[in-house]
Amino acid sequence: THDVNSTQAAMAKAAKEYGIPVFILQHGRFAASDYRYNGRLPVGDYFLAWGDTDVAMAIEGGWKKEQVIKVGAPPLLDWTKPKPDGKTVVFVPAHIEALQSKTAANDNEALQIWERIRKIKGINPVIKLLAGEHPEELIHGNKFSTNRSEYGHIKKTYNWLLKRASCVVSQAEGTFELLAYSMDIPVVRMNPYVNDYHEWNTAADVC
Repeated sequence: THDVNSTQAAMAKAAKEYGIPVFILQHGRFAASDYRYNGRLPVGDYFLAWGDTDVAMAIEGGWKKEQVIKVGAPPLLDWTKPKPDGKTVVFVPAHIEALQSKTAANDNEALQIWERIRKIKGINPVIKLLAGEHPEELIHGNKFSTNRSEYGHIKKTYNWLLKRASCVVSQAEGTFELLAYSMDIPVVRMNPYVNDYHEWNTAADVC
């Protein structure tokens, strides 16, 4: 299980009350920062971390060293061989943050970036959304949405989207970027406050 929302945390606490060992599996890239920076308290008996950085953040966030076990990144198990089409550019907006104000700012920033990307000629832009976590009704153009709570979410992302992608444009580092790196897909970080159009055309140049 994981403990990033009240429901999951309540389940973990209930299991511990009945003497059932609870393993908290890191739910995404940099997710251990929830303890280090967002003030979440460890709930389970053990924390299953993806990598060395996550191990360090978990310990700094309150987990005991003997409670943290490095297991690697489960999403990489769904890796598939890339077959880039030379045109597909995937934009990945940031998702829900711990602070609602930060989420709103991210959404506004993402809309600016997306509209600029859509104006670049010679590419097939696709925006990668998470169901219930992005304002889909405000976003126009080619959308690819998955639900993180559904089985096969990562595999679908690999096979139906990343497999043909030639470039990823990122608003913030996260799990999706890790998947792209695993396939040697170029990742471009964009700055929405740069007014020089040449900067916005970087994605087309890289791809």
